[in-house]
Amino acid sequence: MESKKSIVRFITYILVFTVFATLIPANILASGATATITGNVLNVRAGPALTHSIVDQVPKGSKVSVLEENNGWVKVKLNNGKIGWVSKDFIKIDSPASTTEASNIGVSVNGKNVSFDVHPFVNFQNRTMVPIRFIGEELGSDVNWLPAEQKVVIKKQGQEIQLWIGKMQADVNGNSVTMDTQAELTNGRTMVPLRFISESFGADVEWQASNKMVVITTHVSQPQGDVAVVTDSNVNVRSGPGTENAQVGQATSGNEFKILNSSLDKDGEIWHQITLDDGEKGWIAGWLVTLRNGFSEQKPDGTDVGNQQQTALVIGSVVNIRKGPGTSFDINHQANIGDILEVLNESNNWYYVKTTSGDVGWITGDYISLQSIRDDRYTQASRGTGIIVADFNESKDNSSYPSLFGLECEEVDDAFFLTLQGNNGLHYSTMYLENPYRVVIDVQGVKLDLPVDELEKIKLNNPFIKQIRAGQFSDDVGRVVIELKSPIGFSELSSQGDKEITFLFQKGSLAGRLIVIDPGHGSVNGSGLSDPGAMGSSGLKEREVVMDIANRVAGILTDKGAKVMLTRTTQATSLSLDGRVQLANSVNADLYVSIHANAALNRNAGGTSTYYYAPASDPILGPQRAQRIRLAQLVQQSVVAHGGRKNMGIIQSSFKVIRETKMPSILVETAFISNSTEEKLLADPNFRAKVARGIAEGIERYYN
Repeated sequence: MESKKSIVRFITYILVFTVFATLIPANILASGATATITGNVLNVRAGPALTHSIVDQVPKGSKVSVLEENNGWVKVKLNNGKIGWVSKDFIKIDSPASTTEASNIGVSVNGKNVSFDVHPFVNFQNRTMVPIRFIGEELGSDVNWLPAEQKVVIKKQGQEIQLWIGKMQADVNGNSVTMDTQAELTNGRTMVPLRFISESFGADVEWQASNKMVVITTHVSQPQGDVAVVTDSNVNVRSGPGTENAQVGQATSGNEFKILNSSLDKDGEIWHQITLDDGEKGWIAGWLVTLRNGFSEQKPDGTDVGNQQQTALVIGSVVNIRKGPGTSFDINHQANIGDILEVLNESNNWYYVKTTSGDVGWITGDYISLQSIRDDRYTQASRGTGIIVADFNESKDNSSYPSLFGLECEEVDDAFFLTLQGNNGLHYSTMYLENPYRVVIDVQGVKLDLPVDELEKIKLNNPFIKQIRAGQFSDDVGRVVIELKSPIGFSELSSQGDKEITFLFQKGSLAGRLIVIDPGHGSVNGSGLSDPGAMGSSGLKEREVVMDIANRVAGILTDKGAKVMLTRTTQATSLSLDGRVQLANSVNADLYVSIHANAALNRNAGGTSTYYYAPASDPILGPQRAQRIRLAQLVQQSVVAHGGRKNMGIIQSSFKVIRETKMPSILVETAFISNSTEEKLLADPNFRAKVARGIAEGIERYYN
């Protein structure tokens, strides 16, 4: 997806320059050329016509620098620095041999040689000129061309440079600056002075005369966090940013260091400068640490209190991870929608991330949603720490047919783990049924190779699980039923297609639940505008209201041990409705809750409602009907109780996000933004907090 953006940006550049080319006279000269005066004494005028005043005179044989041409007049720069216009009839344009040939000039950024579609050159003022596109792509800047003013505006990390074609005056962050050269047009392309722009943005620029190479070293922005926490054992600390530098010490997992500086190595990887315990300063690789603000606190018993770790949730289908913060850097990995990446640093809307497999690189912020996910969930039971009360493995996994041959039961205090094993990847569906309470797991495409009679003899010492039984439900569906003594929540700890799948049954806890919270609207449309949703008479936007409520819900659920993903964390997202569905399905979420504010033409309409979708006849959603209705009922009851608005009940409706998500899902219409009374409430942080508590409480009640 990121590559599509590069293509769009490239096309935009072409269109801009094509439009600009139509504004330039067809016989414009290449800027940087020189001319020889052929008239005896030639007047230099203030403008391209005889009506303009004379600003100077030059004798025959004088050399002048050519800037541009207009209707038979040529704008020139004299040896004394003055600029004016002369008649083309009395000059001879020289070959631009005085400029260094384009092919002789090289440019490298952070150790990587750069390729150009229009080569750089050294102009008559001995300054290296590069195409403006290089500034945008290689230096990570936003570039805008204003043809009416012949002006280039370059922005990067809060700084702004303004240049004008043919003018030596520039504007840097609002201050007027005189350059020793000027931006120019060469063959219809805008060329700008490389050193001036690079140094204005804080980069180091070095000219290597021996090989005619311009060497640029950029500096990364301040990292997100001032303390580096080592995540691997026996990490080398080096004398400089890069593995080629000498080792000056070592650090081990859990060590914390104050970050003094950050820089990129020759491959675009980030390194942090730290001070070791012995006072020695050195550099540590960014992919071997995680960042936090401040040193960790300790509990009274000496254990770490845990922290919230910033992560990037991938919301693009397939997104490139690059070696540096820009599309010009090579691709070294890819991420898929739903992947969770650890954020290590940020630079100009590019994020330095680590994948779950330990790979590191830079990803564009356009296709991620930044999340804060707690890395401590003390209340979640751990498999392998309890008592195995049943372990059946009757068949070998080399059966000639797909089979479900393994079943293990483990009790951990009040928690209960059920693990199923097959000789091929297992694909399954679950149902939560009442009267009596039971959970049904149907495994598709398998023969059941389990001792059915023996299963029913298992003695369980669990306050919630009554009995486990199994059978061949149909020719290719193996069914396992967990009979419950009372309602209890369960989580799926595995993914579809795994050979071994595990389910956790645990009373009264959100620990380990993966819940996707979707603040409605905010998707960016084809015009680049973010969908505001419904709007109240005061201008209050649904998009902003539900974002705040969703953040509050996420905070409450996170504090109770759940793992929460937000489909967006800003007022604008590239994630469409289809993308939100794909995200929830790809991460195999336990629940999906979409939050909205209602609206109607009838300004008196008001109240709270919750939507679900589960037709009994639907082969996928039908088995979830009881779960979806129960979730909708519990959330509706709690939101009405806390928010105090009219109870409009639960309603079945085929909204995309609850129709196409594969897990129990609901859509909550909190109140009517079109109703003046409820609009004021929706603008009130106290009311939003009440609604958030209601939604979170309903979810927790669902799992109880």
